[in-house]
Amino acid sequence: MNLIDLNPVMFRLSSLLTDYFPGAGKHFLNFLATTLVFNKWNINRIIKKYKKKLRRLKKFDKILVISDFNLGDAVYIQSTITALREYFPSAEIDFIFNPLVKDLINGNPNITNLYPVLSKKSFPAKEDYETIKKIIDKNNYDLVFSFCAFLNMFKILTKEQKKRYISHLVPVLTVLKNSYYPENICNSVFNCYSFIHTLFSSVDTIQSQNKLIVTSSEQGKNDSFFDTLSLNKFSGVSVYISDSTFKEAKNIFFNLIQKDKICTEAEKNGKLKRPVIIIYNPDTNSRFTRIPLDYQFNLIRHILCLRSNIKFFFGDGLNKNKTEDKIIEMLTTLERETVLRIPAPIPLDVYTAFIDYADIFITGDTGPLHAAAANKVSKNYELRNKTAVFSIFGVTEGRIYGYDSYKRGYFRSNQKAPSYVYSSKSRCRNYSCQNKIMKTCREVKCFEYLDIDKIMKEITQYISSLEDSVENL
Repeated sequence: MNLIDLNPVMFRLSSLLTDYFPGAGKHFLNFLATTLVFNKWNINRIIKKYKKKLRRLKKFDKILVISDFNLGDAVYIQSTITALREYFPSAEIDFIFNPLVKDLINGNPNITNLYPVLSKKSFPAKEDYETIKKIIDKNNYDLVFSFCAFLNMFKILTKEQKKRYISHLVPVLTVLKNSYYPENICNSVFNCYSFIHTLFSSVDTIQSQNKLIVTSSEQGKNDSFFDTLSLNKFSGVSVYISDSTFKEAKNIFFNLIQKDKICTEAEKNGKLKRPVIIIYNPDTNSRFTRIPLDYQFNLIRHILCLRSNIKFFFGDGLNKNKTEDKIIEMLTTLERETVLRIPAPIPLDVYTAFIDYADIFITGDTGPLHAAAANKVSKNYELRNKTAVFSIFGVTEGRIYGYDSYKRGYFRSNQKAPSYVYSSKSRCRNYSCQNKIMKTCREVKCFEYLDIDKIMKEITQYISSLEDSVENL
């Protein structure tokens, strides 16, 4: 039995421990994790093992990157491909990922072949193993990367293929190790990018075009040196908006705006004055990341009371929990009339293009967060990329999955606007909680306290900063 098979048992035990002993269980699990798993010695051991593999490879003409099954992961794991392309400008780099994200990734110039073939589930199914094996066998890759923690690649790889395989362990362990040190950046987007540089920066046989590569000796002297250089040159990932997606999102947006009767009169120059657009995304895939209804209701009511030229769009979304319906029912009739509900169902690519109209996007930890934070690219249309992203976290670590322009140790969004992270307080949150899919806690204690006043203060301040900006619809 390997670690992947043991995962359910370990996370069930960690959940039981914090169910009965929240505080003590948290400290015990953190101690075990930092001491035994993601310590510097263990990470360096794995990196040396991988670098040894790389030195034995004769060529890097064909490379495969396998994403995790989640939507957001497929978006931010593109940063790995960005880094690989910096080393191998002429290589064939293929990408296996969730098909629900296909229309956001199609157009990435760094990817040679797209394989949107993973099943739309949280865990690998039998057909996923069969499909991945067929792709690997058919293309005979020189190097294979997998970023799925639940995908046991050793089940399908031959003895020879295992020599060319790099797992997700280093970026995952590095992210968790960095989260222990406040000054280190532990954002997943950034760490997937820097992971590639860590692997190839001291492999003598590789000729890189990157002038900011740090040698192994320099990196050993100062761990933060590499991060600083990489951060200065890496701004994040992009998503790609097709013409049809842009038009569909535009039609939905202007139909909602016109129904609200805010654009009945044009200005003398023929353009329409633009209100402050706020899009609120109410739901997430996990009960441990879903913001409790009372907090959401309180936050929305505060926003609706701010001022008259705010247009509040409510994301009816990508999940089936009907959280949005429950919140709408809690509002008064007058408040409901001021809320513009985005029609459901809406594809992720259209929702992402719709988000580009927003001045402010508020969300929990979910796939649309990463889509909102990404730079949006279109061949034939100009996109704003001016959305301030406000993200609220429960079980998961905001430094790992969120974007913040101001806090130390965080990574900013790839927008021409600031980003903010708000983490709730919890007595039992620990490192095992980052794998929220495996957690089995009886009671959700991830949102014991969320500072709504602080969130509202920064939303209000940002809206005030938009007062003098002149922009039209």
